[in-house]
Amino acid sequence: RLKLMNIVPGQIQFQFQLPTVPVLPRKTDSIIKCIIDRKLEKLKKFIRGGKNLNGLYPCAEWNDDITPLIAAVAFTNDNICTFLLEEGANPNMQSANGWAPLHYAAMSKAPVSVVSRLITAKADPEGTPIQIYTPLQLAANNDREDIVKELMMSGAFAERNLKIFYDFSCAIGLKSVEDVFNEYGKHMLVVNPVNHLTLYDVSFNAIGTNADQYLQASIKWLRESQKIDLYLEEATNRLPKIPKHLQDMVVNCLTAVFNIMKEISLRLSLLVIPTLLKYLILESKITPQGLNRNISVVRLLWLGC
Repeated sequence: RLKLMNIVPGQIQFQFQLPTVPVLPRKTDSIIKCIIDRKLEKLKKFIRGGKNLNGLYPCAEWNDDITPLIAAVAFTNDNICTFLLEEGANPNMQSANGWAPLHYAAMSKAPVSVVSRLITAKADPEGTPIQIYTPLQLAANNDREDIVKELMMSGAFAERNLKIFYDFSCAIGLKSVEDVFNEYGKHMLVVNPVNHLTLYDVSFNAIGTNADQYLQASIKWLRESQKIDLYLEEATNRLPKIPKHLQDMVVNCLTAVFNIMKEISLRLSLLVIPTLLKYLILESKITPQGLNRNISVVRLLWLGC
């Protein structure tokens, strides 16, 4: 709205009044409400009437826009969960806040049978990439030992349930780079018994706005700690044990280590080159990811020679 103000000779002043839009609280959608009330037949009518099975609907109780499947999980309704999965509900569809059904299972009082059902329907045990916390982390934090066991059996990485790795992953997102290295510097080469990565590997490959700072701080730590040879030897021994989709992390670290070394001893060369050759020949696959790994390994072999 435009309002004329203070008419002065030779000068006209206007004052603009912008309309205000009130922020309305979420009101739980009717399809979510019927799931909360455990009315399966009413839900079936909604689905038959054209309601999107994988759509996002407001839920005031969780302050989120969620799918019907997430609602069934969050409000612990095993029967409706089964029905929705049979109808083709996506077990990996995330909410407006980025939480997947398995996240909600870990945050709520959902029975472990719901988790089993979601995993059988191909739910990703690692949750969604945009969330810093995985379902395993949330389950461990909420003392859901039954869900932790189920997720670990399905392939979720247990480092999130091992305290130092869990704390470290949280610290990267919450603390400054300097504080993280001051706190965890003594433990950077601790090896995870499940996926065989170290805290150093995780730090070097950190993602987000501080990714480059973590990379540079990792290299600085390795130099100042005088553990370059130790890391190189241990990383080479660990590489064949690391899950294929995580091996790039160690190859990235090895590339950086080779680049900062003035010379490589014959002993290390004889250790590293056969392992990398075996990795290149037997482990890499002809996929875009496998091709990237091949290029990285060839570069390492060139540097190592």
